[in-house]
Amino acid sequence: MVKLLDYAAPERWAELEASDNVFALVVMAQIRAKVTEDAETLKGWKFRLIRLMYERGYEQARILELFRLIDWMIRLPKALEAGFRQLARCGQVRKGDILLITDAFCCGVGVLWHYD
Repeated sequence: MVKLLDYAAPERWAELEASDNVFALVVMAQIRAKVTEDAETLKGWKFRLIRLMYERGYEQARILELFRLIDWMIRLPKALEAGFRQLARCGQVRKGDILLITDAFCCGVGVLWHYD
């Protein structure tokens, strides 16, 4: 039997980060939601997980589905949530990709813009 928290150990965490399995991101989100007490640190993890989806080259539809799940799993205090939304809305995720989650929070719609 394996517990999710077993993957919080550094060597097991590295396995999750290296995995291209979509479920690895879900496990990472759940672990960070459970073990991180500092809300500011949790905000950083939430953004990092979203960035990781782009680095792995996931399709936009998959990113939005996973984002909704991660957003549900990693809840931030209202003040930090606003800051996270601004970071996600304006932050450069990867050269050429800007994540615009403007409507994802209210309507379930998000847009990925690519520029050259």
